[in-house]
Amino acid sequence: MKSRSQQTLEKAIPIVAAVYGRQFGVKVVIGGAGACTDGNIVQLPEVDERYPRGVLWGFTAHECAHVRMTNFAVPRNAKSPLHKAMWNTFEDGRIEQWVVGEFPGTKQDLDAVVENAIDTGMFCGVETNLEPIDVLSGYCLYFVRSQILGQSALEPLFTRAESVFQEVFPGELYVRLRALLVQAAGLGSSEAAMRLAEKVVKLLEDEKDDAEKQQKPDQPTEQQPGEQSPGAGQSQGDGQSKGDKDQQGNGSDKGDNSKEGNPNADDAKGDQDSSPKSGDADEDGATGKGATAGASADDAKQAEKLVKALSAALDAGDDELPQDVMEQIKSSMAANAQANPGKGIYKTVQDAPSVTPSGDVDDNGMKLLSSKVRTRLQQLIEDDCRERVRTTRSGRRINANKVCRLTQGDTRVFNKRDSDKRHVDTAFMIAVDMSSSMARNQDIARKAALATALALEKIHGVDVGVVLFSGSANGTPVRTVLQLGQRAAQKVGSFQAMVANGGTPMAEGIWKAGFELLQSTRQKKVLMVIGDGAPNDYAAAEAVLKMCGNSGFDLVGLGIRTDALARLIATSVRIDEISELQEAMFRLSREAIVASAA
Repeated sequence: MKSRSQQTLEKAIPIVAAVYGRQFGVKVVIGGAGACTDGNIVQLPEVDERYPRGVLWGFTAHECAHVRMTNFAVPRNAKSPLHKAMWNTFEDGRIEQWVVGEFPGTKQDLDAVVENAIDTGMFCGVETNLEPIDVLSGYCLYFVRSQILGQSALEPLFTRAESVFQEVFPGELYVRLRALLVQAAGLGSSEAAMRLAEKVVKLLEDEKDDAEKQQKPDQPTEQQPGEQSPGAGQSQGDGQSKGDKDQQGNGSDKGDNSKEGNPNADDAKGDQDSSPKSGDADEDGATGKGATAGASADDAKQAEKLVKALSAALDAGDDELPQDVMEQIKSSMAANAQANPGKGIYKTVQDAPSVTPSGDVDDNGMKLLSSKVRTRLQQLIEDDCRERVRTTRSGRRINANKVCRLTQGDTRVFNKRDSDKRHVDTAFMIAVDMSSSMARNQDIARKAALATALALEKIHGVDVGVVLFSGSANGTPVRTVLQLGQRAAQKVGSFQAMVANGGTPMAEGIWKAGFELLQSTRQKKVLMVIGDGAPNDYAAAEAVLKMCGNSGFDLVGLGIRTDALARLIATSVRIDEISELQEAMFRLSREAIVASAA
């Protein structure tokens, strides 16, 4: 049994990144100074093994979703830093809703990002001593993530942010803003997210304008001779000051909304209905003007507070806005990679485009050679997989040929079949070195790969795939010769088109071969390397081979005119001439295939 501390291929960064890339249809690459996205590719740095994997994959899912769903031209339409920040909050919520809907397994990783952000202080509490822009941004962010995305770890932060927001931004803004925020749940595009952000900014601007008109308290007017006081038969509404009339006229929409969303609207109406009557007037005939002026002064104070808070939020510059959590995670990953430089072990799992087949298809006798190998292997496998019968002292069927044992007191005359019948269920990937150092030996390598593939594909229960690794002018270190499960007999031209050139990116070739094996549903996985055993990066090739071994892969090597490959793969054989190929392939294939029959 493998130790939990052993590094396996299944959880390695390049493999999981490639799985995400294949799922999302986005190219994910490993390397560089930091994490970034250009709208087409997601790049991840080579972080240390101790970096939280959930955060890494949550970030990858988030960025892949942006590549798939975001129109990166839209942010240029933002009219202010606040406008852009609001769009980013809504767009992040929109694309994460999409990715969880399409790939439910990503929710766990996205939740891990949130939990890590809370633990490390990237998501922090909203308090009254913060700047208004921090309170506004925090409230909107935590609303979208906790109430719409269902990221429950943020519930306490949202509850606190909601309370602080109402204190920093008094009045009806809270109700109206919440009505807009709930619309973030149904956004269908980046443009829709930008329009919602614009509505939020417009609401803030309108609220600021309304509050500015209420900053000065009402001044009581002098009663002219012959005028009736409100308590002497004139309604309070008829006796309102010009300032009150202006306030009512300019804030009519706000008044309508307050009826719908303000739980204090009825209380305010009750206060108005209980205003002093004429009988309550003092000796000078005053009709409660002092109380009215006091209430207006309090309203003006609240309005002034709201204006200051809204002005600060609307005028905030880029450097005053809270940093986006994904940007903070990018910085975290970059710092981690820079603190652990120089490994070079983790390589990008390449797309591996197919080799263009050669027009001249000639198997050079490889079909005959592979037929001989296949016949011998098939016989061995059938013998190994054949159901065994042994005699026992009890059972239901008597072996007539063993009845004579009874005369000697031996009761082992019953037939019993072994229950652990073996069968072949194997995925077999071949990685072929086609670097410049293989130029003199490339013909042997091609024939070895083709003959092995032709022999194995005829065995029931075996899928074969072939990749080559080499340097190339277009920077593609790995190419596909035969996809896992394809028929080699139909791809002879691709084998013959394999040409040696460039360096030896063995680690990249093994990453690709390992990735394809992991995608197979076959029970047994075998990886064969054909080459001269001289990789560009020996440590990287050794590390990924070790992960393959820890993952339960059988590793075999075929060294071409060298024993160097045995330094990397223990089960290796060497051939110097094509005449030795049959026996070498037989030995390697027999060990891998027959051993896998258990």
